[in-house]
Amino acid sequence: MLRQYFELRTPQEKILLMLASEGIVISAGEISDIIINKHLKLFEQERKEVVKAGLASSSYQNIDETGGRENGVNQYVTLICNRHYSIFYTNRRKDAETVAKLLADLQATSQIAAIPGELKTLAHYIDILLADDAKQFHDQTRIRALCWIHEDRHYKKLKPYFIKYQLLVAKFREQLWDYYAQLKAYKLQPSEQEKVRLSEA
Repeated sequence: MLRQYFELRTPQEKILLMLASEGIVISAGEISDIIINKHLKLFEQERKEVVKAGLASSSYQNIDETGGRENGVNQYVTLICNRHYSIFYTNRRKDAETVAKLLADLQATSQIAAIPGELKTLAHYIDILLADDAKQFHDQTRIRALCWIHEDRHYKKLKPYFIKYQLLVAKFREQLWDYYAQLKAYKLQPSEQEKVRLSEA
């Protein structure tokens, strides 16, 4: 039942029909209870372990937010991830304070929690945060990096009056995306020589 629901994305109503066709008498409420409540602690512990392993897997983490509704109430879904994992949080607000406290649920199991008397924030768990330029992501970690599109937006907004400077901005933006293409090529065929060249470019 759990595999059907979580891995195969089978709706609870279909699970009920399948079990009934096999002669198993069970209510829709019991199915819901098994899926949601009976294994909740197990899933919660697994979720924490996934987050801890994901945070330890890289020096950087991506973060983004989008709107959503839960039980008819507007909420904000925050995604923290890198290429190894993804974790989603649902919160009522998306301000800087909410972002700073996103990982507070890990304090009970994290080694960082051994430091007493200090409110843990995103900066305790993440060194480099890759995000868009939304204000709630500012000053959350030691380093905040913009994705390439959001970085380029700053230069795209520049509208110099003199042609000389218009050409300089255009040339810089062209070089920016050319360098990005070189990084993508390096990712497919990495080499120490290319690593040095790109680092010094």
